[in-house]
Amino acid sequence: MKKYTEVPWMVLESMPECVCFDTPEGKENLFTVNVDGYYCCQSTHDAHLIAAAPELLEALEQAETLLADYAADNCECKEGFCKPCAVRDMAEAAIKKAKGE
Repeated sequence: MKKYTEVPWMVLESMPECVCFDTPEGKENLFTVNVDGYYCCQSTHDAHLIAAAPELLEALEQAETLLADYAADNCECKEGFCKPCAVRDMAEAAIKKAKGE
């Protein structure tokens, strides 16, 4: 049994207030269950992940800073070819996505 709605999750320009994901039938809104007039996540696992997002972002920003400092001091590739640089680049991309950049 899957716990989380399939990724990637995205915010569409046409629906900036909605978190969506791809299905075989097209885009689906992550918040589709109407409970007493409130829209809820498709699963409690999704809700917990979303609730943790601010703390995850803060932790990732600190980790990205540490990886960037490490790469600046220790890495010779400087272009994402080694594991620390690749993870730093992934972190940077996820931070930008979280901030809508």
